[in-house]
Amino acid sequence: MLPSDEALTDQEVIVFLKNKLGEEKLTDSLVNRFVELGVAGESHADESWRKLGLDPGKRTEIGLALQAVLNKADTMAQESGVAMFEATIAMSNEKCVMTVDDACVPQSVFCQDVG
Repeated sequence: MLPSDEALTDQEVIVFLKNKLGEEKLTDSLVNRFVELGVAGESHADESWRKLGLDPGKRTEIGLALQAVLNKADTMAQESGVAMFEATIAMSNEKCVMTVDDACVPQSVFCQDVG
């Protein structure tokens, strides 16, 4: 589907596919492929979570807590005009925490309880 005679950047690949398929079909195709990959890797992901001490049964709740932490940090970055920062994220069955490793941000810890 992609032209074989030239090397494309990731952004150029998306533009090419969007022009060839249309935005809606491209979006549908990408979402469907992500779902296929997720289903195919579910048992591996569950085992990896268990090795880390995370409960796969709390996958949704942990994911929502992580999303809330990322949203808080994103809001802080947008409101303070910070373009980039480095941070460490820790997740457990009880909470998700992001600790920003950068002194130029107004808030350095974001926390969200799971579930």
